Amino acid sequence: MYRVTKAGGIDMLRKKLVLGVVIVGVVGTIALAQTSDNSSDRYSIEKRDGGTVRVDKKTGEVSFCDVKNSNVVCRIGADERAAYEVEIESLNNRIALLEKKVEHSLSRTKRPEEGVPGIPREQSRLDKEFDRAMDFAETAMRRFFKIVQDIKKDFQSSET
Repeated sequence: MYRVTKAGGIDMLRKKLVLGVVIVGVVGTIALAQTSDNSSDRYSIEKRDGGTVRVDKKTGEVSFCDVKNSNVVCRIGADERAAYEVEIESLNNRIALLEKKVEHSLSRTKRPEEGVPGIPREQSRLDKEFDRAMDFAETAMRRFFKIVQDIKKDFQSSET
C-alpha cells in the first residue's frame, strides 16, 4: 500500500497530517455550531414585582417587560436610554456643525457665470447665442412660408 522508501515515509507523514487537519476542522465546526446563538440561551428572564426583567447575556442589555392587552411590551433600562440620549445629542451637535460649515461655504462661494437654476443672473454668452439662433430660425421659417404662399398664389392664378 505504501512505499517502503525514504520518500514513502514522507508520503505517509503527509497523509496523516492532512487527515489530522481534516479531523480538527470537522470537530471545530461542530463545536462552533453548538456554541452559536440560541435564542433560548441568549436571554435570562426573571419575574420581578409588577413585571419581568429580560437580560441579554450577549450584550448585557436589560429590558423591563410587561404583558398588556395580551401583548408583551419591553422597555429599555435607564442606563441604555441615557447612552442613547448622549449619542443623539452628539449627532445633533455634528449636524449643527455641518450646517454651519455649509452655510459658511455658500457665503464665500462666487456664483458661477452660467448661473444656478432658480437664482436670477445676467444673460450669459450662451443665452445670447441661443437667442440669435432662434431669431434666425424664426426668420427662415417666415421666409419659407412666404415662398410657399407665393407659389400657391402663382399656381392658383395659372389655373384660372
